[in-house]
Amino acid sequence: MQPIKRALKDIIAQTGALDPAEESLSGANIGVLHMRLPFEALAKLYDSKDERILSVELNKPVAWTSLTNSTNLMNLPQAWNKGYRAAGQNIVIIDTGVRKNHAFFTTGSTSRVTYEACFGTNGVGPGGVTYSSICPSPDSFGDSPLGLAGSGAPYSNLTVCNSAPNHDCSHGTHVAGIAAGRQNPVLSPSNLQGVAPDASIISVQIFSYSANPPQGSAFTSDIQAALGAIDQNTVGTYSPHTVNLSISSPTLYSSSCPAFYNSQVSNLNSKGIPVIASTGNNSNKGAISSPACTPLVIKVSSVKNDSTGTTLSNFANIISQSTFSGPILLAPGGEDGGTGVVSAHFANTIATVPMSGTSQAAPHVAGFYAAIKAATPGTSVANATAWIATVGSIPVTINLPLPVGNQVFRRVRAPNF
Repeated sequence: MQPIKRALKDIIAQTGALDPAEESLSGANIGVLHMRLPFEALAKLYDSKDERILSVELNKPVAWTSLTNSTNLMNLPQAWNKGYRAAGQNIVIIDTGVRKNHAFFTTGSTSRVTYEACFGTNGVGPGGVTYSSICPSPDSFGDSPLGLAGSGAPYSNLTVCNSAPNHDCSHGTHVAGIAAGRQNPVLSPSNLQGVAPDASIISVQIFSYSANPPQGSAFTSDIQAALGAIDQNTVGTYSPHTVNLSISSPTLYSSSCPAFYNSQVSNLNSKGIPVIASTGNNSNKGAISSPACTPLVIKVSSVKNDSTGTTLSNFANIISQSTFSGPILLAPGGEDGGTGVVSAHFANTIATVPMSGTSQAAPHVAGFYAAIKAATPGTSVANATAWIATVGSIPVTINLPLPVGNQVFRRVRAPNF
């Protein structure tokens, strides 16, 4: 038995609870255990002085779903013409699922959504809201077998999807289109194209749903499971994956950040896999959401999708760059008044819709990283980030609350070729 797994079993045994099931130990490689405990056992765990316990956290819903002009702002048509299209790369969309037969992702009858996964939770969230996993063929946790065809699809219950506040079951499809949609004459506008049009897409559906009230949310354990699955199924130091998390917690962080995802993000970075996350849409200039605040995560805030792309979107969260480790980049995310980012919608195979948010900004950056990795095989996350900071971006000054004042950020933009 692995030493960490043995230690986790020993800690639970001290509470008097039953031995954890093998599925509960799926995160043992990074020292994480997910399981339900009786109140008495949980109280003992909280009171334990065992130095092996770093923290005890409640598994709860922690994340909500937060082109043509935007790709011109990033100077991408010139990059595409030079062949910078991210061929051979995989962009992992951890979100509400992707409609894989949408024309933005298909060539003939072949979809570029090449792999699917689903992680869900059957549990109770704040306010007594009961959530259920939508994953097909679920195990006892609510997760589908990895790679199960159809498991990465959006929720099919339109009553819930159309009624849920702060949520759109099309969110993941829209995000995937920004990252890696490919021009198709059946779409409107016909020149619509994502940042990395030759990349493949891995769709990971992580949202669980309540019918009453209609609501969708992602649980901590499911975000961890998604990141863990990528980590455990990649080897070497230069994996062809880029991870996009266009999700944000309702809680904002101005200093310390929850350690939920630290180990997994660090492991992924060591394998050459950048993890990109949106900062959230609370109009806050002194705090950002999780998982964006996690160390080493590439944090993405939003600028208007207008003629210059140099004005912070009115909804965008941002914070001083010295607060958290990992860069804060800017990308087009749109705003109200007709400057939303147009991408795929899950209503049918040719539907498109404009949306605005830091959720829309993040996949611009994910696609950009994928293109860099394809152009320079073997590059590290740090080197790709350094290239963006010095060559693949322009300066944008943002006025932050005092005592910080004006601070220069970088908005992604391909150089002239």
